[in-house]
Formats: sequence, C-alpha cells, structure tokens
Amino acid sequence: MRNDRLQWMLETYVRGTAEGSVVFMATVPIAEIATQLRIFLLCENRKVYLNTRSLKHLYDKKPAEEFDFILDNLESIVRTPDLLFRNKKDKRGDFCLVKDIQERRYLVSVEIKHFGWEANLQIVTAFRVRGGSYLKGYELLWSRRDGEIHSSPRHHIDGQHDTAPQ
Repeated sequence: MRNDRLQWMLETYVRGTAEGSVVFMATVPIAEIATQLRIFLLCENRKVYLNTRSLKHLYDKKPAEEFDFILDNLESIVRTPDLLFRNKKDKRGDFCLVKDIQERRYLVSVEIKHFGWEANLQIVTAFRVRGGSYLKGYELLWSRRDGEIHSSPRHHIDGQHDTAPQ
C-alpha cells in the first residue's frame, strides 16, 4: 500500500512535469528501518526519507508499471528488507536494501545525509534488479533468511569468501 504522504508529494510536485524538469524540494518519511540494521547504517535516526529529487528521477526513468510497483512497495522494502548490502564505491548511495516480492528482486539505495548534528537516511534510487548477477561482488552485510551478520569475514553474493586484509 502506498504511503499517503508519498502519494501527496507525487501528485503535488512531480506528476505531469516534463522529463528532466526541476521540481520543488520536499521530503517525506517513508518508513523506519529495522532495529537490527542500525548497527550497519551508523545512523541514530531510524526513519528513511524520500525527497522530490529522487522521486522525480524514478518518475522520469522507470517504466510506469515498475514505477507504480516500487511506490506501492517502497515502505515494505525499507521496513523489512531480505538483504542488506554495502553499495559499491562507484554507485550513488551507501547501502542497498533488497527484497524479493512476487518472484522479482527490488533494490532501494540509501545514503546517509548529514544535516548539522543530525544524520538521516535518504533514498537515492530504487529499481527492479534484472539479471541474477547484478549483485555479484556487493558486500553482503545482513540476511533476513539466516539473521546472521555477514560483515566479517566478508561474504559476497556469489558465495565467495575473502578475509579482511591483515
């Protein structure tokens, strides 16, 4: 079910705008991240936010069906991800929240944004993962399936293990 504030932000600031146009900057909370994931995210504030810049990016770049599905399931992906990965250095965002829904895999990339003394988690993008090898090489930090912390030794999605440098 789509978050009412998210729907309001979409209708007020994004829907009907020309591709690539600048939109008014607004931010809404989407959900609170699971408590057990906070040790990885290094952020006291458990709320995860989406701003109009990221919403506009999704609106402009995603097919309508994928866009609607992501918005309808964004809260669920953030609140109860199946997997947590550290994002690659060359990608925008610090962490990837991944959830399998209806036999498809969805990824939400979040970054830690500092505002004075406070840090918040902001969604930078979200998409349906196409191809089974997309997450290969990403560092798996946590898995809901086994509830285990996977940060040391580092585990990767392809099942390869490598130890941290000595």
